[in-house]
Amino acid sequence: MQIKTKKAVVVAELEKLRDKSGRLTAEQVYQAAKNKRHPLHKEFIWDDKKAAYLQRIERANELIRYATQIVITRNIKIDVPCYVRDPSKAGNEAGMISLTSADLDKQQSEKIMLAELDRCEYAIVRARGVVGFLDKSHPGLSIKLEEMLAAIIYAKSMLQAA
Repeated sequence: MQIKTKKAVVVAELEKLRDKSGRLTAEQVYQAAKNKRHPLHKEFIWDDKKAAYLQRIERANELIRYATQIVITRNIKIDVPCYVRDPSKAGNEAGMISLTSADLDKQQSEKIMLAELDRCEYAIVRARGVVGFLDKSHPGLSIKLEEMLAAIIYAKSMLQAA
């Protein structure tokens, strides 16, 4: 008898909910999970008071992410977040810090820079995984992605040389 992991159950249930073209919405998942017998029901918070609190915290986080400012670097306008993850906080601890905070020292600034680079690395690893999966049915996509990444690296080196 095979024991299914939580992830396997979630993936299987989402596969059942998607439409014939492979599309899925959060509304579809929510509507299905409202049924107390649905395997995804227990993945939701059904206590309205707790759910409302969590939704308001998420909205507060959206507002923090919404706050941006324009920075001009090398004649390029970049929309930059006003707040980033506070590097002094533990991974499971909430907290953001303003980029304009007078309390940011060089060490904290370097930690923020490394965290941003980690996000870039994660995005590239994710893109390679997604494209690798798609490449099975649409060969050549992985090559295109690697060519694009090489072009980005080349463009960066040209900017640095200028």
